[in-house]
Amino acid sequence: MGVIDRCRFGTERLDVMPWHTAPVDDLARFVARLLTPAVTAALPADWRGPYDAERAAAWIEDRDAESTVLLAVERSSTAPVGLLIVAAGGDTRAHDLRIGYLLAEAGWGRGLATELIGGLVAWCRAVGTVRSLSGGVEPGNAASVRLLERHGFEAVGAGAGREQTAEQLYRLALDEPAAVTIRPETHDDVDAIRQVVTAAFGSRVEADLVDRIRASPGYLPDVALVATIGGEIVGHVMISGAVVRHDDGERPIVMLSPLAVAPGHQRRRIGARLVIDAVDRAERRGEPLVVLEGSPAYYARFGFEHSVAHGLSLPLPGWAPSEAGQVVLLAGYDPTDATLRGEVVYPAAFDGLG
Repeated sequence: MGVIDRCRFGTERLDVMPWHTAPVDDLARFVARLLTPAVTAALPADWRGPYDAERAAAWIEDRDAESTVLLAVERSSTAPVGLLIVAAGGDTRAHDLRIGYLLAEAGWGRGLATELIGGLVAWCRAVGTVRSLSGGVEPGNAASVRLLERHGFEAVGAGAGREQTAEQLYRLALDEPAAVTIRPETHDDVDAIRQVVTAAFGSRVEADLVDRIRASPGYLPDVALVATIGGEIVGHVMISGAVVRHDDGERPIVMLSPLAVAPGHQRRRIGARLVIDAVDRAERRGEPLVVLEGSPAYYARFGFEHSVAHGLSLPLPGWAPSEAGQVVLLAGYDPTDATLRGEVVYPAAFDGLG
């Protein structure tokens, strides 16, 4: 998995999320209803409808094998209205994405497709690790051409259609990610990290917390990371140990805190790079989830959700809304594991903060 597999974003009318996390009782039935002859008329012949449940299930299996599929749900009715299919190659933390979309007939003529693609473009810009988006358009699909051009996509030549048709490829170049290196911290970095964290928060409280975590049993050096530009440390993040107190005892988990970027380097997506890399490393460690307290508007782009929705409560300060308690579910998460539901208990390093 990578950040694309955890992609979540909202638009004015839509919530978009990986389809396995979406509120749909029978995904194959929805796909069979979606992929009508009218919806698939402009697609290669082997994608055209109609679909029954068996063919839809096979289509889902094929998409899962090669892509990340996002489901678009209309917020006013909680009804699914479309799919966004995103394929990535190579390194899932910095790459070019190939996209496609399918919108149910009930969503036609309402600007929902424009909203869907615009939301993805905004998400990619916010995350800051995607170099470009591209999409192939079959001959005669003028509506998709207009949609892509409206968002700044440009024709770049013929692509290879599924039946060797003269598919036209459109591409949107995004800002190149900053020349940032992410690596685990070392002992020689401690003073520079303290300076960055103090400057980022405008106090020494968070820098003291970093030092206390580093001196604690919950310190995980492989997921205590620095961001550097030209060898200069400009950002820092830590994932460290915590526990879930459940009905039968306690279960170790991990939490992300704190995240800091030097003031002169903020708004360059360095924080996003740190979060993505830290969560990916936690996933490779086999962690089932990562919790944090922070801004839902910021962390949702990386797949974080309200922790309460997954049975986890965090000890938030009195001024923080409940939604500040967040969790991202990783590949090792088992929704039937009751030990991953309960009260999150911060380690002693956090005592006295609030």
